[in-house]
Amino acid sequence: MAGKLNIMNTETIQLHKHNEQVQKLDVEVALIQQDLNFIKEVHMKNLDDKIEKVDKKVDKIEQKTWWVLGLLIASIVGPFIGTMITAMM
Repeated sequence: MAGKLNIMNTETIQLHKHNEQVQKLDVEVALIQQDLNFIKEVHMKNLDDKIEKVDKKVDKIEQKTWWVLGLLIASIVGPFIGTMITAMM
């Protein structure tokens, strides 16, 4: 009988240790979830804002590039057309 009580006490102690480990893991999981929520709410919002700013700057640069390209083409084609018109007269 004493041997049976010893086994039950050992099992109870192991079960108690297991429950403590599970509780610790539950706390750690909860902390990780809080960290992930913080990252999603704060850092991702900041990244979205920064990406939007960069996108606007790229749009402005693209628009200026098209203007420069148009002026370059006009400065090349304009004199050519003027020369053709002069030659026809």
